[in-house]
Amino acid sequence: MPNRDLLKIQRQVNRFTDSRKRFWTANAEFVGSVRYLKLGDPLKKLEARLKHLKRTHRFTPTQRQQVARLTAAIASLSQSPTQSQARRVVA
Repeated sequence: MPNRDLLKIQRQVNRFTDSRKRFWTANAEFVGSVRYLKLGDPLKKLEARLKHLKRTHRFTPTQRQQVARLTAAIASLSQSPTQSQARRVVA
């Protein structure tokens, strides 16, 4: 069963990277790199794509807001580690 929330965010990231030719070109080069291909987690891949664009391009204020929203959406999908039930305090 596909994760619909993940697909929705992937589409949004794709729409953002396709919005400018220079974003699209930089993204295409990065996605073809070995470093990107070694990432297994789809959420890490989305984060890496946005981070790469941040490093290589200057954004307008609107684009910065879009990237911030996309980054927050990706973070909301990542599962936070749960604490162990068997926590012990050593005195």
